[in-house]
Amino acid sequence: MWSKTFAMMVRVHGDVTEEQMNEALRKVRARHAALISAMPYPPGQKQPEGEVFFPLAVRMDCSETDWIEIAQNELAEPFTEPEEPPFARFTLLKRAAGFDLVAGFHHHVCDGMSGMFVIRDILQALGQPDAPVVPIPALPNSEDVRVPDEISSIPRFQRKVARRMEKIQAQLLHEKQRHSLSPQQKARIRLENLPLARQFVLLPAILSTSQTAALIARCKQEQVSVHSAICVAWMRAFLAESKSKRTRRMVSSPFNMRQHVSPPIPDTAGGFLTIVETTVDCAPEQDFWDVAREFKRKFGRSTTKEGLFFQSALFEKVFPQVTQEDIDILIQILFFGRVKYDYSITNLGRLPIPERNGNFQVEAFYGPLVNSSPLERTVGISTAAGKISFSFLFRQSMMDRASGKAIMDRAIGLLLAALT
Repeated sequence: MWSKTFAMMVRVHGDVTEEQMNEALRKVRARHAALISAMPYPPGQKQPEGEVFFPLAVRMDCSETDWIEIAQNELAEPFTEPEEPPFARFTLLKRAAGFDLVAGFHHHVCDGMSGMFVIRDILQALGQPDAPVVPIPALPNSEDVRVPDEISSIPRFQRKVARRMEKIQAQLLHEKQRHSLSPQQKARIRLENLPLARQFVLLPAILSTSQTAALIARCKQEQVSVHSAICVAWMRAFLAESKSKRTRRMVSSPFNMRQHVSPPIPDTAGGFLTIVETTVDCAPEQDFWDVAREFKRKFGRSTTKEGLFFQSALFEKVFPQVTQEDIDILIQILFFGRVKYDYSITNLGRLPIPERNGNFQVEAFYGPLVNSSPLERTVGISTAAGKISFSFLFRQSMMDRASGKAIMDRAIGLLLAALT
């Protein structure tokens, strides 16, 4: 069972009322039309009447860690079927000196950057209640992003897309033949149907402001990205804690496409990402920063326009050629086959969220909290209020909590050790 929900959490110093939060959500609803009307309605289905509001649950007298269980449960809770708006929901956890806000989003409508923009706008609406609301129109998702002519006309790009198309068509034919020979096995194309409730394990961690500043400074000195250093630390941690001795490890990195399309996409909700897979040799005898530089080089080679638009070009070709009855099989082939990478690591980078909005001060931000498949281990990274946070998320079917905690502790330890 794969999850269509992802979550985020922001910790804020400052007292807020339920009425204030609902008013902020009303303004955000008016600004982000995609969260209200992005999904097309099936023929003959009546659209809901009246205003659509974001659900808000409120918890009182919460501890510093109560949000973790809320977020885990949020991930396990699907949005309504058939898919009707709204495509976001919120839980306010009131603490002694502030509050935590856990937001859940429909991953077919939002990506991680979208969720961050929504939370940023909520905080602005809370701190600046008299500021005008500027609506952002709903836009097409990344599946509808047109591949630029200067990219699609490159012969080597066309050959790469054609080779991948041939492979997908062969896989599709194989699955259809297998189903026709043994119809009762059709369910095998889907991922294992694990119970959703409480199968998610979320392990949060955060660097101090001094540790974050030291990491950023050292990365600048070594001429590598922070993302490269973090990915190397997590891959080496996986190698050290696993039985595998294969030192070549892979990370899958969702990549924000907003500034790479024409015209650039504004700060609206939507899905505007592609996937970049990067493999490096993480042998422990190699210098940490040398491996990070190799990661940066390979990552950069994959994020040329040819690399970034490959997925969109493939979708342009493959989906029109598939019958409606084969769409489910195709989706499983494209998105939910065997996972080759150790982690999916989403790094939102330094968030454009002001540390202070009126009487409200951001203390921490965790997310994106996402784990779409039981076959994945995912790491969400973000930098807010001068601190880098990590959110390690996996299913109980993948590993136990103690094993996950050992990997996370080792990854952070390796990262900090590389600073000395």
